[in-house]
Amino acid sequence: MLEWVVSSLAVHTFGVGTVVLAVAVSVPQYLHLRRGGTAAGVSLPAVLNSAISFFAWTVYALCIPDGWLIASSAVGLPFAAITVYAAWKAGAARERMWLPTVWSAVLLGTAVVDLTTERHVAELVVGASIGWFVIPAIVKAWTSRDVSGIAAGSWWVQALEGGLFLGYGVAGDVYASVVYGVVAVTGSGVVLGRLALGHRPLRVPRHRADTPRIVPQRHVRSRAGLVRLTTPG
Repeated sequence: MLEWVVSSLAVHTFGVGTVVLAVAVSVPQYLHLRRGGTAAGVSLPAVLNSAISFFAWTVYALCIPDGWLIASSAVGLPFAAITVYAAWKAGAARERMWLPTVWSAVLLGTAVVDLTTERHVAELVVGASIGWFVIPAIVKAWTSRDVSGIAAGSWWVQALEGGLFLGYGVAGDVYASVVYGVVAVTGSGVVLGRLALGHRPLRVPRHRADTPRIVPQRHVRSRAGLVRLTTPG
């Protein structure tokens, strides 16, 4: 009896946390884009993949069904959508815009496999969905000199959310949540590591003042047949 009470309490505690952080994970980035007006270091495909993943989690949670996952996914989806709009308006990087299309196709293929066969791969695919957000974000952050458009708060919240999903998955025996938690915590740590390095200025080579200047010379043959060296101009 005591074990059941402890387990139930843990599930509900982690569940409440996932609902709260589902909103909080998108809000700092949205506010940062709105106030700062810059999307430097932000990947538009990454935030779009995040919105698609929220939708996938909502459908998956309805199919299980799992009340806390339904609540966290359904609540977080609108905020993920407005973050996509804010990133687009702020001019976020549009490289690799084919990624959201591929991600949508993977989710559709997963649904077909699960509905037509006995292979239940949705747990792994949906659980790893956070990777479609963090991997493009990691690539963009580590290949950008200016990362002022990235809100560190969002990634701290993302790491905390990943930890809660991991705890919820272990307590409630939800494999997809465990996978999500591991990927989210790891990816957030990599992005935060880049933000800790700060702005990387472009290095322009400078010539020392005492470096002798090499003047190009050319050969000119005089009428007497002698060759002398002259400088152009």
